Amino acid sequence: MKHSVRSLLLLIFSTTIVLASAGYIDNDLDGVDDTIDLCPNTPFDVLVDAHGCDMNKKGLHGKLLLQAGATRNIDTVYEDTTLFNLFADYSVGNWDISLSTTNYNTGNLTGIVDVEDDLFVTAGYTFHKEKLTGKLMLGTKFAFTKESANDRNNDWYAALNLDYALSDNSNLFGYYSYTLSSDSAVVDYKNFHTLSIGSGYNLTPQWYSALSLNYASAYYQGGEAYRSISWYNLYMLTDRLYLSLNYAYGLNDEAYDHTLSFNIGATFE
Repeated sequence: MKHSVRSLLLLIFSTTIVLASAGYIDNDLDGVDDTIDLCPNTPFDVLVDAHGCDMNKKGLHGKLLLQAGATRNIDTVYEDTTLFNLFADYSVGNWDISLSTTNYNTGNLTGIVDVEDDLFVTAGYTFHKEKLTGKLMLGTKFAFTKESANDRNNDWYAALNLDYALSDNSNLFGYYSYTLSSDSAVVDYKNFHTLSIGSGYNLTPQWYSALSLNYASAYYQGGEAYRSISWYNLYMLTDRLYLSLNYAYGLNDEAYDHTLSFNIGATFE
């Protein structure tokens, strides 16, 4: 009997050493290594499959986000405009793909990109390293309707978003993208890049607020760069339902004087 107990303890100890040396990490303790776990943070008492997902749930194991809203651009020189926004994102593990009528990856830069009758398709990969979270993205813009000969054709863009947690309630963030801009029938457009930097804070467990400075280089010959400062707010109505409100103030003539965006969104798993 004592020999059997010693053998069992030796087996457990040896297994632990082997797993540790192999870099095995299982934060949600479901028996599936985090590197292949498609459903992180699974409750301890839930039976999971080989992918770390609830065995009682069928189909692909991911998260769907749906969002709808509107953006109002107000200016003393340019004509005021209202844009209606639709956004859908599906993520599985560290990967996601999104469809939208506005390029949300450029933040508040709707004034410098064509958004009427366009569809943006973006694929992304998210990575984590201690307090740093990053996302790499590749995407394209499909231009469906040509309202004038000046409208650009399809664009291609690559982007990087970084988020650094200063504490449990505050963060620093930065975003950079580079767009290969297509030409129109009469205009040769320039490639352009965009940059946003800022900081945010959780004012309450439900309310997150952030300030950012936004820049975009000119996308046509002789044009002026875009500059603005924005105030973003996100409020969680429930664990799955949220509201967002963003106000941007233009810092030069290229930007609209005022841009106000309102969205409502929900997540489904």
